Amino acid sequence: MTVLPLLALAGLLAWLYLFFAHGRFWWDGGECRRPVTGETPSRPPVVTVLVPARNEAPTIATALRGLLAQSGPFRLRILVID
Repeated sequence: MTVLPLLALAGLLAWLYLFFAHGRFWWDGGECRRPVTGETPSRPPVVTVLVPARNEAPTIATALRGLLAQSGPFRLRILVID
């Protein structure tokens, strides 16, 4: 066998080990659960909006106004990233 198939086999075995021996290792348990009927959440959920704004000076004000006009049962957090 050459080196490439051995490396591919090693990678496959590593992923199989992670998948079966560490079941759901990628899941952080942060499931979004619906409130039970009649139960109201103490605080509305936070919705974070990431706005990539590199070289967007002419249109960023319009985009931010549109985001700020959003309404709903959530708290809005806007992050503008250059």
